[in-house]
Amino acid sequence: MEEFEELVGESHPAKDALLKIYMRRIKLSKGVDDEDDDNLDEDMEVDDSKGSEDDFDEDEVVEICPAGCDQELYEKVCQLRERRTIEDSLLQESNKHLDVAQREKESKLKKKKAIETALASLEKEMEDFQKEKQNSLNQIDAVLPLYMHQLENLPDGKLPDDLSGVLVFSNKVINQLKETIKDHNTETVALKKLQKELKKEHITLVRERKSRESKIEDLEQRVIDVQMLKFGQMIDLEVLDTMNAKKDNEELRLQLRTQEAQNAAEVSKWNRLIDNSIDQIARAMKEHAACLHVTADLQESIRLLNKNMQQKAGSTYRDVFVEKKKAELEYNHLSKVVAAQGNRIEILNQELLSIQNDRRKLFP
Repeated sequence: MEEFEELVGESHPAKDALLKIYMRRIKLSKGVDDEDDDNLDEDMEVDDSKGSEDDFDEDEVVEICPAGCDQELYEKVCQLRERRTIEDSLLQESNKHLDVAQREKESKLKKKKAIETALASLEKEMEDFQKEKQNSLNQIDAVLPLYMHQLENLPDGKLPDDLSGVLVFSNKVINQLKETIKDHNTETVALKKLQKELKKEHITLVRERKSRESKIEDLEQRVIDVQMLKFGQMIDLEVLDTMNAKKDNEELRLQLRTQEAQNAAEVSKWNRLIDNSIDQIARAMKEHAACLHVTADLQESIRLLNKNMQQKAGSTYRDVFVEKKKAELEYNHLSKVVAAQGNRIEILNQELLSIQNDRRKLFP
């Protein structure tokens, strides 16, 4: 139908007439029948009367191109109808083949099940027959000729009248049994030796266990005596350990708080010392600056005095030696003052370095 809709379109004026033509069942041509026969199975039986009813309508109608329809479109619709009829026929035949194959499959499955049942029954019968045959063979008496030298362990060296309890072995089996007996004897000796060692070890362990049990009893009795002497009653050691642990924790906390207080006091002390040292350094630096200013003033005074002396040397008579001696004395005095101030500054610098080193050690 989709192909018909695409071919004709929804708005075609002759769509209804073309749809009737498209939906009408027609008889297939001979060539188409031959093609269908090639696709069918040779063993398929088809009812001719039913097939004829499916292939075409009973009332054959002469078809003509509807009014208002193009002849080419009409032919395409006829071709599309013929192709649809072929496809429907092939589909019907395929369904018939499928039904036949399904019926054959079910029939073969039933046959397979019946064969499997019969095979299982036959195998069971064969197994029962084999068992019955073996039982029958086991009941048959077998004659085994032996020489006298092959007989051993005869009572009184004579052949007994009743041989029902006699076993027949080959020499190889007898040798194997002898070797097995030897191996068992050797293993028995080794096991007996191991058993003796285990018994000795068991006795030693039992003695050791008893000794340890007696020691444990003595220790327990000693613990009881100590508790009665110390506390006057039995004490749960776990509770006592817990109490001791709590007491130790409290002591440690107290020691920690004491140590923290001592550390805080020591830190405060060192902070005060550092502050005092900083103040001393500041004062020393101020004194040093003042000394430098005094030294500069003195040097300026010396310079002015020398200048005045040089100016007055030509006009006024003075004793040169006296003036020179005074100048030397004054210069020596000023030099001593400057040296003393330099030493003082050096000492203050050393103290400052020492305080800084101590502070780095305390507060790295």
